Amino acid sequence: MKLILRHENLLDSDFVDEERTFEGYNNGWPAILSNLKTFLETGETMPPISL
Repeated sequence: MKLILRHENLLDSDFVDEERTFEGYNNGWPAILSNLKTFLETGETMPPISL
């Protein structure tokens, strides 16, 4: 399976340069996609992340 996530027409404000947040396309999607990968491989989701 191959999943392609494409963002178009992004603004500079869509990028959030902070590590301890899920705000911005660069911070939220990696956690969501990692959780999806884990679920597809194991049938279980990852534990909730607390910041």
